Amino acid sequence: MLSLKYGQSELTFDPGRPEGSLLFLEPGRGDRDGSEDELIGSALAQPVGSSRLADLVRPGQRVAIVTGDITRSCPSARLLPPVLAELYRGCVCDKDISIVFGLGSHRTHSRQEQRKLVGDDIYQRVHCVDSDPSSAALIGHSEEHP
Repeated sequence: MLSLKYGQSELTFDPGRPEGSLLFLEPGRGDRDGSEDELIGSALAQPVGSSRLADLVRPGQRVAIVTGDITRSCPSARLLPPVLAELYRGCVCDKDISIVFGLGSHRTHSRQEQRKLVGDDIYQRVHCVDSDPSSAALIGHSEEHP
């Protein structure tokens, strides 16, 4: 039997049994009440295992925020405003922030797609750019485990 932590509980299964080799996980529903904005704000105000973002940055520091491309379902336009507010709280200016769309092997975005991903206000104020796989540098390999 194997037990794996899952949210606030554990899931147990027997890998020796065929039906135990498949594990169906559903998204956690969370145990906190509140609106989406309240939950995001709370997560930014009290991050797990880290200082608050506003306390980690300083004026003049350049910040890159990497988010998904148009093929991903990440709600960047809803997540970015409170993240930017936290950076502003740390005195980082718009001119020092870049939002990078992680393309992987996907095509580049049109300007309209970038605008849709981040919202009109952010698109007008913050530098938005697609990642460029040709400018990537190999920094190492992860270790394979048997």
